[in-house]
Amino acid sequence: MGLTSPDKIERWVTVAGQKGKSQFVVDRVIIAGEFLEKTARMSESKACECLTGIDFSKPVAVVRLPLSVYVQYAENHRGVWFTNTGLTPDQVGLASGRRLRRLFTPIGIVSALQSTARSIKDTWTADRLLESVSPAATGKFGQMTRGGGTQYLVHDRFAMREI
Repeated sequence: MGLTSPDKIERWVTVAGQKGKSQFVVDRVIIAGEFLEKTARMSESKACECLTGIDFSKPVAVVRLPLSVYVQYAENHRGVWFTNTGLTPDQVGLASGRRLRRLFTPIGIVSALQSTARSIKDTWTADRLLESVSPAATGKFGQMTRGGGTQYLVHDRFAMREI
């Protein structure tokens, strides 16, 4: 792990909902936070948004993607999140909406943050926003997702070729 300040780590741990957890779990948050901010070059606020979608009770690692087929459930543009074939959008924290199932394979050596999707309220899939209103989410519209699926965040989405 890098030389991340204790203040930043505290912010990551808090937004990830892992405050008071074991050092083992905190180390997973640090791995994810450092990948998001340093490798994927995300702003702290964008990295914090991503941390909320990770289940830190499961392993988190930076991996080299094996040459295989990966799925992305896309709306209008190619994103940075991919998953294994056979998983549904619901399993990777996405409301199905009008998403297309697109297949990709890595071009050369591609590093990714591998984690497990947390059950989360999808408030970013536009055509599913009216599914529910949760008082616990301060009135945010959206659809609850199951999570539990393996997800890969690839820092360079163009390192994945659509097939």
